Amino acid sequence: FHKNGKHFFREKPVFMDVNIDIDALNLRKESVYYVACPLRYNSVIRYIKEKIDLSQLISVRCICSSYLPEWRTDIDYREVYSAHKELGGGVSIDLVHEWDYLTYLLGYPEQVYSCIDKVSDLEIDSDDLALYVGKYEKWYVELHLDYFGRKTIRNIQFFTVNDTIEADIINGTVSYLSSGKIIHLQEERDVYQRLELQHFFSIIDSNCANDNSVENF
Repeated sequence: FHKNGKHFFREKPVFMDVNIDIDALNLRKESVYYVACPLRYNSVIRYIKEKIDLSQLISVRCICSSYLPEWRTDIDYREVYSAHKELGGGVSIDLVHEWDYLTYLLGYPEQVYSCIDKVSDLEIDSDDLALYVGKYEKWYVELHLDYFGRKTIRNIQFFTVNDTIEADIINGTVSYLSSGKIIHLQEERDVYQRLELQHFFSIIDSNCANDNSVENF
């Protein structure tokens, strides 16, 4: 479809293999190739980016846990792409949002250690568990991804010098556990998706830089 369009709003991840020669794709310099990761525009992630002093960070713990058979109503989970590695399924690829917003907030780690496996009784051939430890210069990040959690959890805990801050993306809250302060940030799903589309158009209009290009993925 490349010859039929000028600018591209791409689904993620763009690649399944890191050993890609991007120059060989012959991408046009005048075109915008933006990779969609709408959780960057979620109210909780925006609050973290704008309001939390990450210079006081010691460690981060992040989790995305949900039950794959309940993702899509009236659809057999065994038939969808998520269930099959060859179709791009598996939590290590499917749940790329977590690594995207973590690197958006914290930058890229110096090293990453991982354990990726199929451990549950789900009838799938893709991985249903991915555990990561990211080493940064001044802190560590722990990340847990799974397809088998019976209660959906999507949150981040920031352990800082002065407080432990829990950001709950599902419930739209940011809780300061030591002081007891709770910030409520609930919003409709399409709000942050519309914000991302507005950002894409701003890139096209040259009002800002492309901050999520194919090189990131």
